[in-house]
Amino acid sequence: MASDPRTILTIDDDAITRQVLAVVLEEADWEVHAADSGEAALALLHALQPQVVLSDLQMPGLSGEELVRALRSMVPSTTRILAMSATQKASRALEAFDGFLLKPFTAEDLTATLNAAGTQQMEAPANDLNEAVWQKLMASMPQPQVFALYEFALQDAASRVESMQAALTRQDYGTLHAQAHALKGSAGMIGAGTLRALAAAIDDTPATAAIPTSVGEHLRNIVTGISRLRSILLERSIS
Repeated sequence: MASDPRTILTIDDDAITRQVLAVVLEEADWEVHAADSGEAALALLHALQPQVVLSDLQMPGLSGEELVRALRSMVPSTTRILAMSATQKASRALEAFDGFLLKPFTAEDLTATLNAAGTQQMEAPANDLNEAVWQKLMASMPQPQVFALYEFALQDAASRVESMQAALTRQDYGTLHAQAHALKGSAGMIGAGTLRALAAAIDDTPATAAIPTSVGEHLRNIVTGISRLRSILLERSIS
């Protein structure tokens, strides 16, 4: 069975990432289908034969090599299965994929990855709001929808900070890393470079007997970064 041309299935447990990917890829004339888990993706494939499957590398439940094996059993041999992550990782799981994209990325990056043998990309420098990502979203969506997306993302970030603060109190590395990883991905997709870099620093914190005090400082800086980004958005909304 042949794959459906210009059809892509995105798999990511983060709602913000799925929404931004849909905007970016639909603007480039992809027909986008989305799943919030590996299990949900497999259910969709009973009625869908995408040309490309784009999956987050680290998700709860079915993910990584196990997910790739299940996907390959259900899609045509011509379907390309790509991994995406907010962090460039040397992971054995990457060997099972046909390519890799570093979040945030553009439709052009996707095309280049599909056409090229290499999978590495340069990571953009951190800043409060990446202008290229902002302009791309403004060109792809009505302005009120862009501001609503950022407000949703900032509320989500604030909620994750609360969860991480509670995890820090409990010395709960699992929750801390899970929340930081999710924030890293969603912040990257909206061009919130500072928030992404701080979340990445927490996500990369190795497990030790006690969580380092630097994590608390990162969390305080994330709160400050959220406030700065809100101020930037407010200025743009009234300009």
